[in-house]
Amino acid sequence: MPCSHSAMRILWAFDNSLDDLHNNFQGVGTNGPTYSSPRITGYGTCLYLNATSSQSVTILAPPFLNMTLTSFSLFAWVKATSLHNTATDSYSDNVIFGQCQQTVQDKCLHIIVRNQYTYLGFFDDDISGVTLLSTNTWYHMGYVYDYSTKTQYLYVNGVLDVSGSPKGPYQGTMGNLTIGTNVIYFPNNYWDGCIDQVSYAALAKKQVLPL
Repeated sequence: MPCSHSAMRILWAFDNSLDDLHNNFQGVGTNGPTYSSPRITGYGTCLYLNATSSQSVTILAPPFLNMTLTSFSLFAWVKATSLHNTATDSYSDNVIFGQCQQTVQDKCLHIIVRNQYTYLGFFDDDISGVTLLSTNTWYHMGYVYDYSTKTQYLYVNGVLDVSGSPKGPYQGTMGNLTIGTNVIYFPNNYWDGCIDQVSYAALAKKQVLPL
């Protein structure tokens, strides 16, 4: 199976396209996701997902994005129209990004907002942020895993929100990428609002807030 791994960098800009910048990881929309303008930069578009309509994007494998037994960083700009909270919506999330082989420990990557806090999970090996997120507000979210120290890091707007170790490593060896939903708490997990400038790097990056 074709595989992409070391030193890789990917950007899904969502400027009227579901594909990454180099057309290697091409997105397929489910239930008609659209675009909204302006994006965080003040021009161009962001991906707009309507949770009520169960809208999402799938990046089909192959190529398989191999994040197993390695460091990685995932950053995204997000602005939610609504956010679940399990105090009122039991077993619910707001998903940004995911890859799931199966729902067993360390084989189901979920990059999400849970209970209005940023959340990075490998399944049963997770970490939750401490900054309460609000609707209709742009946030720059950072999800980082350092394989050398077995540490998960969460960033909000360029500031370290929380870290935890030992965690992982992630061990999923197959599965599509998903944006806006995943298998955990499905179907009560759709993103509602904008997702923009999703970037991936196969290393544990220092958090840098884009201009």
